[in-house]
Amino acid sequence: MPILTNITQQTEAMLKAESAEFIKTVQGNIRTAYPDNDYIRGAADTMRDATEGETLTVFGWKYFENVEKGIPPLIGFAPLKPANPLVRVRIYDWSIRKGIAFESDSKRKSFAYLLRQKILREGTALYRRGGRSDIYTPEIDNLIKSVADKAAKIVVKERIL
Repeated sequence: MPILTNITQQTEAMLKAESAEFIKTVQGNIRTAYPDNDYIRGAADTMRDATEGETLTVFGWKYFENVEKGIPPLIGFAPLKPANPLVRVRIYDWSIRKGIAFESDSKRKSFAYLLRQKILREGTALYRRGGRSDIYTPEIDNLIKSVADKAAKIVVKERIL
């Protein structure tokens, strides 16, 4: 039984190290792709992992796919709630952060509403252009390969086979 405990400890340590490296790499990729977007960079900082024995789980921001691919047109595809204020508020706040000038606050609110409607009708420009390069998938493939290689080394080292 001690050999299995040793293997489990080695595997868990290896998975923790690999997941930490994976998260660091993906966060670096996100910072490179979005140097001026504090919101997305903050979302990248929420990435975390959970390792228990021989199990590794990496948690990330669930909306990151929308950021990478853009948002498709939603009118006609999904039932819409009457007026989702959250989207309008975010667009409103974004227009302030970008320094876009308006004659009045009501014109800024109208802009936010109309931009939301345009996104719902046509999708975002990023979606229409085909999105950005994938930040996650190549790193996930690298993580799987690295974990498999290191797990094989543990097996050989402990002479399990």
